[in-house]
Amino acid sequence: MDLVWARHPAEGFVLGRIHEIMGDEVEISPIDLKFPKMTIPYTDIFPTSKEDTSRDFDDNCEMMFLNEGSLLNNIRTRYYKNKIYTYVANILIAVNPYKEIPSLYSREMMKSYQGRSLGEKPPHVFAIADKAFRDMKVLKQSQSIIVSGESGAGKTESTKHLLIYLCDMWGAHAGPIEQKILDANPVLEAFGNAKTTRNNNSSRFGKFIEVHFDKKFQVVGGHISHYLLEKSRICSPIGEERSYHIFYMLMAGAPEDLRKQIFLTKPDDFNYLRKGCTRFFTNSRSEKTLSPNQKSADHINNGPLKDILLDDVDDFKILDEALDRIGLTQSDRFDIYKTVAAVLHLGNIEFEEDLDDRRGGCRVAENKGNSLNVAAKLLNIDATDLRQALESRVMQSTRGGLKGTVIMVPLKVQEAINARDALAKAIYSNLFDHIVSCINQSIPFKASSYYVGVLDIAGFEFFTVNSFEQFCINYCNEKLQQFFNEKILKHEQDLYKREGLSVPEISFIDNQDCINLIEAKSKGILNLLDEESKLPKPSYVHFTNEVHKNWSNEFRLGLPRSSKLKLHRNLRDDEGFLVRHFAGAVCYQTVHFIHKNNDALHASLESIIQESKSNLIQKLFSNSMAQKGKLTFISVGNKFKTQLTELMEKLKLNGTNFIRCIKPNNKMVDNQFEGALSMMQLKCSGMTNVLELMEHGYPSRTEFGDLYNMYKDYLPKPLADLKPKIFCEEEAQATLALEHKASLEKEALEEKLYQERLEQERQDHELALRLAQESDGQLEESPILMRNSGVDSARQSFKLNRSEAVKNQQAALSKGKYDLSKWKYSDLRDTINTSCDIDLLEACRHEFHRRLKVYHAWKAKNQRRSVMNENERAPRSVMESANKTPRLQPKVNKDDNYKQRYFRIPFTRGDPNKKGFWFAHFDGQYVARQMELHPEKCPVLLVAGKDDMQMCELSLEETGLTRKRGAEILESEFEKEWQKNDGKPYSKPSDRKK
Repeated sequence: MDLVWARHPAEGFVLGRIHEIMGDEVEISPIDLKFPKMTIPYTDIFPTSKEDTSRDFDDNCEMMFLNEGSLLNNIRTRYYKNKIYTYVANILIAVNPYKEIPSLYSREMMKSYQGRSLGEKPPHVFAIADKAFRDMKVLKQSQSIIVSGESGAGKTESTKHLLIYLCDMWGAHAGPIEQKILDANPVLEAFGNAKTTRNNNSSRFGKFIEVHFDKKFQVVGGHISHYLLEKSRICSPIGEERSYHIFYMLMAGAPEDLRKQIFLTKPDDFNYLRKGCTRFFTNSRSEKTLSPNQKSADHINNGPLKDILLDDVDDFKILDEALDRIGLTQSDRFDIYKTVAAVLHLGNIEFEEDLDDRRGGCRVAENKGNSLNVAAKLLNIDATDLRQALESRVMQSTRGGLKGTVIMVPLKVQEAINARDALAKAIYSNLFDHIVSCINQSIPFKASSYYVGVLDIAGFEFFTVNSFEQFCINYCNEKLQQFFNEKILKHEQDLYKREGLSVPEISFIDNQDCINLIEAKSKGILNLLDEESKLPKPSYVHFTNEVHKNWSNEFRLGLPRSSKLKLHRNLRDDEGFLVRHFAGAVCYQTVHFIHKNNDALHASLESIIQESKSNLIQKLFSNSMAQKGKLTFISVGNKFKTQLTELMEKLKLNGTNFIRCIKPNNKMVDNQFEGALSMMQLKCSGMTNVLELMEHGYPSRTEFGDLYNMYKDYLPKPLADLKPKIFCEEEAQATLALEHKASLEKEALEEKLYQERLEQERQDHELALRLAQESDGQLEESPILMRNSGVDSARQSFKLNRSEAVKNQQAALSKGKYDLSKWKYSDLRDTINTSCDIDLLEACRHEFHRRLKVYHAWKAKNQRRSVMNENERAPRSVMESANKTPRLQPKVNKDDNYKQRYFRIPFTRGDPNKKGFWFAHFDGQYVARQMELHPEKCPVLLVAGKDDMQMCELSLEETGLTRKRGAEILESEFEKEWQKNDGKPYSKPSDRKK
């Protein structure tokens, strides 16, 4: 019985054997008895071998069978051995272990990878860093390392170790430059990372960190570009999520006198924190340093949060020291901490309706006056001016006086809350920009020749509530996925075509239509959002309707009610839209899109904040953010689109290396591998497409000149004088000759293995089929597999190429005398061997051979990599003839079902100069006996009902034998050879007695 990987909803894939060939599916018996038998279609099973399952492989391309099941199993096996890194060709897969692995990142480990090619040492993030450096040095081209994966997959840690390797190996002489590049990490994590439900240390912004080198390839500087800080997190973390780490680090780790100066107590006391998780990250030692006044009620009742990489107490000290090393004085650092605290105190300012104001305005709540005063003090602005700017805004008419008349317009409660939050987000966002600028300015920068850039940006995101932030992040991931497809899949296949190599084309989803949906100039969603923002009274309802109106016929866009989640289906059509991304459909709620797309402050707030006496605050707002007018504002989406375009242009000019980070479980615990979750990430990251390409392609290659230079010193003069390309072509021909000689030496062993395989299949009466998935759920007589043009939310599916004739014919057959769709394979075979009912017997033969065709189509598609592309059940000419003719149910007279016809055609196997003969006896439309006679092989005699798995499954009409001149022979000629080779007498079904 075939050993296979069978798709499983929880495990991803489980190991099993084909147990039964059903009518339209395959029944699998899992090796692990804790799993019940499964009946699944063919596209959900993949062949494997004992060799592939008995050990792990550094590179997945080393396995005999390259498929989804073998990929997942190898990664899972290595994960439980603490081997978290694996290659697919030169792409690194990194699984987050959620624990420390001893010596994995030691200095000795780093040194062992220096100057070593991929494959010489076990897979490691250091190997990718070293490859990027060597490629930069050899190719004289800057390099990029793209670290991708969903939240919690370990992108931040991978980025950290890449930078450590680059700086330690080639930046040690640079002294302060090296340290300042490395100091950027704890600073950026403190101000830009946060705890989410999926990751305790989630980067809520994107960054591209460049390590620059001079002509001697020594580190001479660095630069950090950052993208799309998640501003909404500042004001509204909810549930088990936290705001940015810095808020908690100040409360837990800052000295008591500093906390008193900036009026910080515990998370429960601040509106911007209390709705989310209020516990600190600590260890057993640092927990003892916290006083009860610092802890929230939740922390006291449920204890601290635990993570091997996070500690709010210790991390504050690390942050403070890092800020010191990048050149910030104690006064500078105090101003930063004071500004962070001011954001929290702003959040405590609450509003109530002003009953004395006939215009419906509001005022600061009486019991929140202290929060306003504290915020004003920390920002070094007048409290009265701040109060007025929060309660009202200034409007200037176009008429009256030189510049028009100034009008004070009172704000309603919700408008005041929005203005307060906008100010808090602007202060924090500008502070983050300032800190990144400080880091860049602190790194001495000499003349740069090349650089290695590391891109760490949020992975594909999808939640129950998805807003503008998720929309922008997923737009970025669409662009990066397209870049991956073009750089790896498309470029690789174009290379094979240019070289004239016969490699099957690998299909992958082209997501350009989804990118157009988002960024098209005329009617892209971002453009429609900007146009809506310019209206006198922008409305998210009108914006959403415009999106649906402009893209009514676009497959990638759907209504909320088309979502599979009940929560999304409850949304009205004008409250959101669904986008079918490369990784799956995401439903976006548009209620906050407009105000999140416009981060400008109203003029009153802008004016008051610029009047601050704090030098830091003045720097943060030196460039006016005030909205000059609706027609001139630059939106958040537009700025991000521009940044993204610049990033993609930079990546296209560089050499590229990929690290795909995988999150093994949602609980963020060690030693737990969820197969289905990991498989989904592998598919979304394109790893299964790359594996399929490597299966048919050439993972290892070299330039003609490089190969020639390896041998030229050892070649005789006539060969040394050849041009490199001609030399390589001649060498290839010689290599093929040597390979052929080696194959003859191994032929005896191969023949033995082949006979064992035949014997196993003789005993395998209960094989299973998995039919290709179809949109209409119907089946085709002979599946011609092709990729869907569309996208299924769970995975890309196979689809049968079906004609109307086949559909009509199957509909007619389904209404026939016998419904055999539920019969087991073994029941069909036994009926064929024993039945005296001729009509039933013929119906069983048709169904029996239909199932064999589907099975062999699957087997041929998933054959071993080392097996030549030769179908051994019949000569190649017969199989090619069948592929050229439509595989419909043969239309023959009833009398033809009893005709006995005999055929003989020559064939070759191995040496093309030595021919054998293939004999076939057709009892009606199907082969009853089959014989192979070859001068260098033992005779192979096969009989229907016993050896069906090894016999030709085609009908007589499909083989085209009746149209081959000289192929048909007499019965006596066939019987002579049959008896000569000890064949047993044949009993015709029509001769059976009832």
